[in-house]
Amino acid sequence: MNLAELLLVPNTSWTEYVTTTPKKYPWKHFPIEASDSPDPLEKAKAAFHLLNPQPSRHWQTCLEQRHFADALRDGLRLADFPSQDIDRMNIQIRMSIKSVITSTALSQDEKKILADGVVPMKFYMTDDDITIRDATIFTRVHSPIKPVSVDVFWLWHHRMRLNDVEWYCSLMYRVLDPLTASNSRLNDTHSKPRLGQKGTY
Repeated sequence: MNLAELLLVPNTSWTEYVTTTPKKYPWKHFPIEASDSPDPLEKAKAAFHLLNPQPSRHWQTCLEQRHFADALRDGLRLADFPSQDIDRMNIQIRMSIKSVITSTALSQDEKKILADGVVPMKFYMTDDDITIRDATIFTRVHSPIKPVSVDVFWLWHHRMRLNDVEWYCSLMYRVLDPLTASNSRLNDTHSKPRLGQKGTY
């Protein structure tokens, strides 16, 4: 029989509790494992559980960039307080990833490996408790086969004005093939990309 733990917190202690009691928000299904091999491909296979990866001279850079992307993901503010449940936008991102991957004919482990390769690295949203006013989400989708990734940048703006509605939505992408040090800088995730042809930036 499973037992649920109930914790009662007095009103006078609520603020202290929610700011000092952290919750964990695990994003990955598989843990990052280490490899003693000097081969970057073997290290990447151990860390990210790749699916029949192809040889490439870019695996070392891919390994470094994926670790950095994971660190950015872990540093995102997922809730207002450390003890608060994850916010609804992050839940929606997880459910969207699951919905797309579930429709494939892959095995359960393969689906989890694909899901682990989808890494949101920037997340910003404001709302008025009814509608989302502004949102910026920057996500990198890593290939489980090659040192290749796709950056997806989504921008949303919505305002109710006196006589009309002010809004825009932009979905942009950038293919990094291969993922190299020159085209995969993640430090500047705060800048707004410029719209190019066919949605690329």
